[in-house]
Amino acid sequence: MTPPAEDSATLDLGDLYQDRLDGCCLSPTVLDKLTRLDPVHNVRVIAREYSGIVASASFCHWFCTNTSSVIAAWLMYVLTTMFIGARQHTFAILQHDAAHYRLFPNRLCNNIVAEALLAWPILLSNEWFRKYHFAHHRHVGNAKDGNRQQYSTHTPQGEWKKHWKFPRSSTTDFAAWAIPRLAGFGGMVYFLRFYGRIWRSTSTKYRGAALVYYGCLYNVIQVMQMGQVVVQYWFVPLFTWFIAINILRIVAEHCAVKQDPGSANNFFNHTRTVIPSTFDKIFVVPINVSYHVEHHLYPQVPWYRLLELHEELMKFAVYQEKVHITESYYTVVAKELIVTKGKAA
Repeated sequence: MTPPAEDSATLDLGDLYQDRLDGCCLSPTVLDKLTRLDPVHNVRVIAREYSGIVASASFCHWFCTNTSSVIAAWLMYVLTTMFIGARQHTFAILQHDAAHYRLFPNRLCNNIVAEALLAWPILLSNEWFRKYHFAHHRHVGNAKDGNRQQYSTHTPQGEWKKHWKFPRSSTTDFAAWAIPRLAGFGGMVYFLRFYGRIWRSTSTKYRGAALVYYGCLYNVIQVMQMGQVVVQYWFVPLFTWFIAINILRIVAEHCAVKQDPGSANNFFNHTRTVIPSTFDKIFVVPINVSYHVEHHLYPQVPWYRLLELHEELMKFAVYQEKVHITESYYTVVAKELIVTKGKAA
């Protein structure tokens, strides 16, 4: 796909980003190092994540078959579902890098791998995602923000819709938001949206390729008699844990961010960076997507160098002053997405 005319692979900074970068511009030497692509590393990570899914599903199946404890079997299955859902989240993050043409230097290879190995297996469309994602970068926090269309976050009047409005006033209120997404209802909506997007918002050639892809995949699953296994160890994690952590990540990126009263349109009022805990790295965000402010400032930096980018930016006092950083997704939820009466935000 050829990106819209206003877009580019790297979203060149220029005047558009100048207000974000004042006082924290990296030198050309540092930026050149950080933007260097390592396609072999991406291949290794994709192989590692698929291997992790196969290994964890195989072990869970063996364990549940051989244990006499129903409770132990269910606990193992829940942990496996979380682990696989996080691997699927990795695919979503990698296809996001592919939308920026950061996966491989060859664009055709970038797009084929993005769809066939990353987006289509988790019912995403990289072509569709790219259409809106550049608009999100260019217009984060305002009416033209691509996230508003992609995720239907705002009313026509520009107000947050109820299910995107944070912080919540109680743990119960947050649970009422989270449980349907964990229970699979969010997965049903996700599937219907995917169906609508891929068949109504893409080219005939793209739809044909997707149809052949899913048809071949279905036949392979049928021939190998793997239908039940695929449901248990792919679609259940996809429609439950993956949906929950993917939406949590999106909320953490842009909702309930600390505000600078003197600058309502400040980019830093709309974006948060999360430093992941060990739990987060295994079960929530296996790769560096949580360094989100950094990604918005320098979208040409691939995911595997975002931690280095974070460390470089933290050398600037003005960046330390402006940026909203939270330690762990648990802290984001417990202290920033849930703010009970009398508790500081």
